Amino acid sequence: AGESGPQFGLARSLQEILNHFSPANAMMGDAVYSQEALDRIVTQLMETTSQSNAAPRASNEAITNLDRKTVDKGFLGPEGKAECSICIDAMKEGEVATYLPCKHWFHDECIVPWLKQHNTCPVCRTPIEKNQQRQENNRGESGSGAAGAPG
Repeated sequence: AGESGPQFGLARSLQEILNHFSPANAMMGDAVYSQEALDRIVTQLMETTSQSNAAPRASNEAITNLDRKTVDKGFLGPEGKAECSICIDAMKEGEVATYLPCKHWFHDECIVPWLKQHNTCPVCRTPIEKNQQRQENNRGESGSGAAGAPG
């Protein structure tokens, strides 16, 4: 007789409400119920968007043709300090700094791996190659006959 009283009805109603919010009744995309599920969703989103929106890699020729200068006292400035903004390590006299066209500079060993994945400066996102140059490098063309001469 205790199962038909108002307390039992309230408990059953509460249980029904809670059942609607449990992960077993969740629809895909409604909510994330664990850190693991959130990590999985973020990873999937990153993989999807990185393929479509990421800058293309720089060509080997463009990387090879970047300006490289030996660090000297003039480079280090009045405070005698400068640091690579990728690794945050101090630049030392005698090391080689690699300059991008935007004038940002980095350790060569820091910037080259970045450029093998992206055609842009990691600080300002300026491309290191112009679109036409990149297309020619990617096709392996020498550029001869690519554009007709006026005449």
